Amino acid sequence: MNDKLNPSSTLTPEKICADVESNNMNKKAATDLFITMIESSDTNSRIKSIEAFSKFSLMSDKAFKIIENCLVSDENALIRNAAAKVMFYNFPKRKNFIPLRHTVQHENSPIIIRNLLDIFESKNNDPHFRFFSEQLRGRLIKTYNIPAEEINLYLNLEVLYIEYSGDLDFKIGKTWFKLIGMLKNFSNTTALIQRLYYLKLGGKKYTPLPDHSISYLRDIFLKEKVY
Repeated sequence: MNDKLNPSSTLTPEKICADVESNNMNKKAATDLFITMIESSDTNSRIKSIEAFSKFSLMSDKAFKIIENCLVSDENALIRNAAAKVMFYNFPKRKNFIPLRHTVQHENSPIIIRNLLDIFESKNNDPHFRFFSEQLRGRLIKTYNIPAEEINLYLNLEVLYIEYSGDLDFKIGKTWFKLIGMLKNFSNTTALIQRLYYLKLGGKKYTPLPDHSISYLRDIFLKEKVY
């Protein structure tokens, strides 16, 4: 078998990228190697290989199929998340529309939903992606059973729970008390916990937090970056 299609432990995504950049490997050979790594390597190497599709504009039909498969059916949320970015930014809408629509309708990972909302809303002038954003927010309103203006707070807190716990199988709206348990491990969160309980029980809203962004919440709850 051609060694290029059977990566050894010394062949890494970084080495392949360097070979492409120095013209020691063409994009077709690199595509085959990245695909092999995506199918058989550790999570970190798989993510770097997926990201390389974007870096080198590897947009063949073969590349599309492997990214589509990662987005739609991979069990690892981090892999699906990396694939979502490449699918959106590197493939034209005529190709990425169907797999992205499937993800909007069926994806349950807070990490990926957070990422997709940010992506779609960055292209809010496109009616198709604006519709996708509205669909996702509609799903979250039903899942959390909260007012629309509280979606970002809940979603961002769930992303933080995943970062804190490493629980990549966490699904939107499924483990509320795990989230509360996380918050109780940190100081100065009493008011927020009370507010969240109150919202969950359908009470009137308390005064909103000054900022619902994930960076603000991460500064409050996470003392060090998990990923």
